[in-house]
Amino acid sequence: LDDASDTRHASAMAEKNEKLRTLRDEVANGWGEKYIERVHQKGKLTARERIEALRDQDTPIREVGTFVNHGVEFGKLKCPAAGVVTAFCRIAGRWTMVIANDNTVASGSWWPKTPEKIERAQEMALRLSLPVVYLVDCSGLYLPEQSRSFPGLTGAGHIFKKNAELSAKGVPQIAGVFGDCIAGGGY
Repeated sequence: LDDASDTRHASAMAEKNEKLRTLRDEVANGWGEKYIERVHQKGKLTARERIEALRDQDTPIREVGTFVNHGVEFGKLKCPAAGVVTAFCRIAGRWTMVIANDNTVASGSWWPKTPEKIERAQEMALRLSLPVVYLVDCSGLYLPEQSRSFPGLTGAGHIFKKNAELSAKGVPQIAGVFGDCIAGGGY
């Protein structure tokens, strides 16, 4: 490319990256400052704060599935990132998949697409032989949406299958329980 084209493309990409950054920040805010403050008042960290504290210093967090459920409404409610954070990060020098309930969204409950997002993260860990760390703080299924969250080929029950597949391959899995661990959250 000539310099003018390169500059034009770089400018266009910078605009798109800024839009993505803004959308990611919106998702990371969960249900908003009120809910983040509520988590802090309980003496807890948010899911993303937990991952930040867990990861090796000066190493990146690579969140995946950030926009699952983006723009979808469930009645009057939204469920940013399907209420669960899935991210690659280094822990003790080793790349790891972290799966953390977003306790700023309905106390970490599961919504449509939450089980599928968890299973996709488990599948990435399985294919890459990466340890999985589960940071559990989950009030179970969001009951008004349970019929769309549990059944089917990517329903919550398949998380057990992925646990077994990871175990059979010798991939370490560990769970830290930081609060509720009800129903689906116990998976």
